[in-house]
Amino acid sequence: MPAQGSALAWYRRAAQIAIVALILALPPGELVAQPLDTGTSAFAYERSGFWLRIGFGYGGIDITCDVCTFDREWDLTGFFGIGGTISDRIQIGVGSNGWTETDDFEVTAGLASLQTVLYPDERSALFLQVGGGLAYVVDTGLDDSEIGPGVLIGAGVDFPVSNGLALTAYGGFVYGWLGDVDVDFNTLQFGAGIAVP
Repeated sequence: MPAQGSALAWYRRAAQIAIVALILALPPGELVAQPLDTGTSAFAYERSGFWLRIGFGYGGIDITCDVCTFDREWDLTGFFGIGGTISDRIQIGVGSNGWTETDDFEVTAGLASLQTVLYPDERSALFLQVGGGLAYVVDTGLDDSEIGPGVLIGAGVDFPVSNGLALTAYGGFVYGWLGDVDVDFNTLQFGAGIAVP
């Protein structure tokens, strides 16, 4: 599986470069949340244009299959999303939620997905997130990888620190159905990061 691992690393690097290029190409006003003149809430800012959310945290993975046993293991997780704003309450985009084993980095799992972020109210700091896409588990120790459909459900809170930047606390759950050997996995993650509304 070295070729698969190299290809995965290459795709990740290409995606990171493309995202940075996209952000740098945007007019500054597209990334800035404009405050609403309500004076009623610290979170009363208008969400518009592109949004970005990225962060790291701690989470657990549980893998089940026909021929294996794997107790839930807790380690490093990360989340990333970028997209466009439909309204003050709805954002859509693409993103990734991942988990990795930091002892030797042999096992990595996650979900690359289309995502929808829902705010209950235009002034709300709380958001809900749902998504669906391609789930994967890569085990370099066993020289194996599996892919299949996966889903995401999550929730978080934005804490604005400036006009166009917020700190985000996030929790999420990913479930994936993988490969030809009836492998299922789920990850539970908690983390913090930054958001450009």
